[in-house]
Amino acid sequence: MIDQPAPPSRQRVALDRNPRPTSVTIVGWLLMVSSVCSCSAVMNAMTDPRVADVLSQSVLPVSFQYGLSWAGLLVTLVSGKGVLDGDNWARLLFVGWSGVSHLISIVTLPITPFTIVGLVLYLIFAFILFRPAASAYFSGKQGLSTANSP
Repeated sequence: MIDQPAPPSRQRVALDRNPRPTSVTIVGWLLMVSSVCSCSAVMNAMTDPRVADVLSQSVLPVSFQYGLSWAGLLVTLVSGKGVLDGDNWARLLFVGWSGVSHLISIVTLPITPFTIVGLVLYLIFAFILFRPAASAYFSGKQGLSTANSP
């Protein structure tokens, strides 16, 4: 029997991309894993009176700050997945959200070693995500090719 190509309705379009740099892969996975692992830290923080004391020093209501924490975890998880998928919006979302989050933290809360470490990691991740090799990866498709579905 001769193998014939699948009819057009059963073909899929394969996207040829620039290869994903290893550093981008590491950042994407770190974002996703840290987001999942941080869920327990946020849950524990919500029941720790010492954390509530620190957060109460801010001009923002404590409940609003907890909401921002949960939203940040979700944004980080989604951004990490998008970074691995090569979605440019994901790196922009991560850098934008995290930048605003760090700015709010610095302006409204006492600066702690955790704040400084988080800011340094953010700057490193942003640098990696906007290096030329990463920008080429996020720039999209180099071309389209038609491949038979398996």
